[in-house]
Amino acid sequence: MERGSPVDELRKDHQAILTDARDLEATVRGLGTNRSQAQDAVSGSLRTRVEMLRDGMHAHFRREEDGLFPEAQRLVAETEGRVWSEPL
Repeated sequence: MERGSPVDELRKDHQAILTDARDLEATVRGLGTNRSQAQDAVSGSLRTRVEMLRDGMHAHFRREEDGLFPEAQRLVAETEGRVWSEPL
């Protein structure tokens, strides 16, 4: 499978994390309406969804810390002098 640009990959991460968060929310909401299955949800689906969300967020944050933020910092440092020296 072909990978997109780093920004595309971060966008995909954001979408996957939001999907996982919505799935987790739906599972938690279901606990209130289906108490007979609450124990199964806590030990199964809920735990799985929390782990997926956690793992996805950790990987995403690492990519931001290692790739996005250093590059953004470099670009800001390169342009900072020009931005303040150019007339409005």
